[in-house]
Amino acid sequence: MKPYQYFLFVITSEIICVRPLQIFYHPRTNRRSLLLQRHVGLSHNISPPEYDASKHHNQIATAYTDEISPVRSNLSKFESAWIKHCMIAYIAHMCVALPLCLLPTFIKSKLHVLTKAESENEALRVGQACARTLLALIPFMNLKVIPYVSEHPVPTIWVSNHVSMLDTFVFLAADEKLRGKNRRPLKTIYWKGLDANPICKVLFSMAGFISVDMEANGNGNPNQYHPQSFKQMLKDTKKAIGDGFDILILPEGQLNPNPEAGLQPVFPGAYVLAKSSNRPIQMVALHGCHNLWHADESIGMSVTGNNVAIKAYPPLKNCDNYEDFLGAFSAIVGTFGSTGHDLPEEDINEWLN
Repeated sequence: MKPYQYFLFVITSEIICVRPLQIFYHPRTNRRSLLLQRHVGLSHNISPPEYDASKHHNQIATAYTDEISPVRSNLSKFESAWIKHCMIAYIAHMCVALPLCLLPTFIKSKLHVLTKAESENEALRVGQACARTLLALIPFMNLKVIPYVSEHPVPTIWVSNHVSMLDTFVFLAADEKLRGKNRRPLKTIYWKGLDANPICKVLFSMAGFISVDMEANGNGNPNQYHPQSFKQMLKDTKKAIGDGFDILILPEGQLNPNPEAGLQPVFPGAYVLAKSSNRPIQMVALHGCHNLWHADESIGMSVTGNNVAIKAYPPLKNCDNYEDFLGAFSAIVGTFGSTGHDLPEEDINEWLN
């Protein structure tokens, strides 16, 4: 890894999901099984005797991804270099501006002008405003936000794919438009290793984000969580739910080094959390961040495009089991994440309803 890539790796924030359980997958032979075969490549005959992440990855990958086309740039060398330097400038300015913007919230928190929950929510909104403003001043990406705004938002578990180290900046910059001005306070689950950078630690701690510690064993490899940290994460998540926060989880559990090929193994933590807290699940799909900063270190920041899209979907209804969640997430988010395009509206409605 080159020096500037290491620097950006340290200062960029990442959200990491939880793998709390291993659940067997037994699809039913119905309309959804047919949709799985069409969009996700799953067969109703699949009934593995035990959970195997590598087999699961093959099951959930989209059907057309047996071979991954090499990354090709539609940009000239000059355009790629310019966008790359603008991206570096954006992140560097975030490092300077964010602590200064958070200072008033920090002071009000220490003086007990704000409650802990109020302080955390304000810190998140300040971080979002900072990311949004700097992106307007340094527009290194063309960000398209496709919102789903509820007039009366309810406590929700949010789930999304994870394609790049830039994902966090996109979530921060897009959240106001994505979920609306009346959006509920939100906490995310992230890898504790990012606390080594003081900028990440400031925002994550002030916003009350929930950390989980695990081995830094590289993207695409199974996660190895530290048991004590994992227990604390479950405790913190339960408290955040009790305090009325929405929770954002990335069910793939780590950066996807092959987003063009569909999703990585999708773990059941989000579904289990939604069922245990009696909350609906809403999906968010990201596409294009990997063209700016790829999770595959052999590609890294070799910019191949700067069009980024993020879309929020209506809540999942009648999600009675993990099978329903896995199928919907893999089909809807997997398709948008890998191609930037949605499934036919009829099929989306079938999955959601």
